[in-house]
Amino acid sequence: MLTGFFRTIITVAPIGNSRVFKFNLAKRFEQSGWILQHQLFKWHEDRSKRLWVPASSSEESQAQKTGKTLQDLYSLVPASDTIPKSSLQLNAQSGGFTRAQFRGLLDEALSESTPDSLRLYPWSIYNPRGQPGVAIGRSPQPDDQTPHAVKLALQQQGKNRKYPSKNSPIRETDPTPNTP
Repeated sequence: MLTGFFRTIITVAPIGNSRVFKFNLAKRFEQSGWILQHQLFKWHEDRSKRLWVPASSSEESQAQKTGKTLQDLYSLVPASDTIPKSSLQLNAQSGGFTRAQFRGLLDEALSESTPDSLRLYPWSIYNPRGQPGVAIGRSPQPDDQTPHAVKLALQQQGKNRKYPSKNSPIRETDPTPNTP
């Protein structure tokens, strides 16, 4: 927001994920000399000039079409595996999603009311050092892969191992005979 000691207020907001911005004159429109209360601007093609230039209405309509969809988010999740939630967010932001778009679309994708063709599922990943990690997949997490089930399976494997007792001698044997 740009202000001139309460003489005027201009808000600047991006339109979608484009390079077009909407300048809205919120105070003292009559004295501004502008034709409309809001105008569209973009950065000059030569970025070294640091100059705002007017954007056309066709550039505005093109900018509004650049919004991301649920299908765009769904395509970032592997078909047969999971992806850590933080990695998914990083990939989404690299692909042009804003943080708000990512969060909103992820919430929508995780909702039970979302069609199965676009639905995503949260997975809890076992972490032996603390809280389970969070991953996202295209299918529900099987019961045998939950953190609790994995922990129980690991404990069961530990009980089935035969460790030498403290008092039993451990012999080191070399399978190759000593030959001069």
